[in-house]
Amino acid sequence: MKKMTLILLSSLAMAGAANAANVNQGFYVSTSPNANHVKVDSKKGYYPKLSHTAFTPRLAVGYDFGTYRVEVNYANLGKIKYRDKATYADVKVKDFGLSAMYNFAPSHAFQPYLGAHLIYTKAKTYAHTSKSKYSKRENSLGLGALAGVEYQFNNSLFGGVNLEYAQLTSKINSASAGISLRYKF
Repeated sequence: MKKMTLILLSSLAMAGAANAANVNQGFYVSTSPNANHVKVDSKKGYYPKLSHTAFTPRLAVGYDFGTYRVEVNYANLGKIKYRDKATYADVKVKDFGLSAMYNFAPSHAFQPYLGAHLIYTKAKTYAHTSKSKYSKRENSLGLGALAGVEYQFNNSLFGGVNLEYAQLTSKINSASAGISLRYKF
């Protein structure tokens, strides 16, 4: 996984150097309120498979190289709860990510993009049944894919729609769809 990250970062640096003359470069901030669907699989059977759909804001800071973009982002995917007469379960999930996106040539003011997402996930799981207790904190690396289309309102402001799928841990995955607003400095 470390080699893959190194290859990704070095290829982005080379692409950025190749695009050095591009005037569309610059730092940006972005927010993306998403409808996020998270699934949790209980491999040890402490609770059934859990799923949760909720509004999830994502914040990002990045650099636009023109054809490529790279950003770091944060999302709190919330708390997933399960309760019945004999079982209580709580799963809290947060992720920190590094994303790389390729911007296709714009058609008028619309610009589609594809990207990859390397995600560091912090998950806390607590389950309690009448027979046992289970508690675990898990930190792991995951991968994701994203796609979207942006509309350029002016040289600094972009709005768009996006889709993302991510395998956060061996037991947790998420899919999201949302809108985005990006401001380039």
